[in-house]
Amino acid sequence: MNLTEIIRREYGTVEENIHNVAKIDGKLFEQFFQIYSSVQNTEGIVNHSYYDSLYETIWEKIMTEHFSYTPEDICSISILGTTFSDQENIGFFLSCLINIHYENTKYSGIYHLRTKEYSCPIRALGIHTDGARIVIEGDVGNECGKLMQAGSLFVEGNSIDEMCGTKIFSHIGSEMQGGLLKISGNADIVGYGMKGGLLYIGGNAKSQVGGRMQDGYIFVQKNVFGSVGFGMEGGTITVKGDVLEPVGQEMINGEIHINGSLPERERMNGIHVFIGPNARVYQNEVLIYGTQKNEQGKTIYGEPDEA
Repeated sequence: MNLTEIIRREYGTVEENIHNVAKIDGKLFEQFFQIYSSVQNTEGIVNHSYYDSLYETIWEKIMTEHFSYTPEDICSISILGTTFSDQENIGFFLSCLINIHYENTKYSGIYHLRTKEYSCPIRALGIHTDGARIVIEGDVGNECGKLMQAGSLFVEGNSIDEMCGTKIFSHIGSEMQGGLLKISGNADIVGYGMKGGLLYIGGNAKSQVGGRMQDGYIFVQKNVFGSVGFGMEGGTITVKGDVLEPVGQEMINGEIHINGSLPERERMNGIHVFIGPNARVYQNEVLIYGTQKNEQGKTIYGEPDEA
């Protein structure tokens, strides 16, 4: 049984849970639209401080309005948002709506979102999730699940590494602190700076996995086309398939398990892969080591130089 079937068995489909989507109150929709329109970004620059700042701005705007809404209303907005002329920040808006509603109600059901009809992938979905249970039907954009603390986030689609035709580095689960994040398809940069929780990738990872990871667990069902565990300080990474780039470079602590093939050992040694003494990297449960050489080319950690 695949991830999509598990999600639908446990939670139903989006269509089964939004039978009142066409009946959203017009006044409520107008309130949503006015708040969203008032916080549009005009600079076109995206960085981590911008993400946090925009999230906080939208949060404050919603809280100031003091209006009530339901999970069905949030799902409606995820669908009707395709009619907005500017869709760039709809993910921040939906994430705030969910997090505020969950904080106020401790809703135990599922928040359903649908992104299939959007022309560009929605970024920042599930940002700061802290206990809510979310199912997204469709693809997601950059920073899905960023700073997630608790709850669950299931994505029936891919994490897309482009924004309206422009190639970008698309993160999923970056700085994640807890909870469960599952994506059925492919991803780009996985779990950068992750501090806790479980991150499951049902397809391939097209770029790096677990860079600067401190704790938590990452599982990749298929292959990784980038590096694994660069600068890793803790946690566990498992890759069921092959890895095409270096594994454990500058790794300090933690565990990496590769069930498929690794890059050629000469390729790893050639870029001076360093795996610290407290770190463990396994290929099919066989412990392997990289090397670190000094400026004179002498091995100072790892396999000894040939005599």
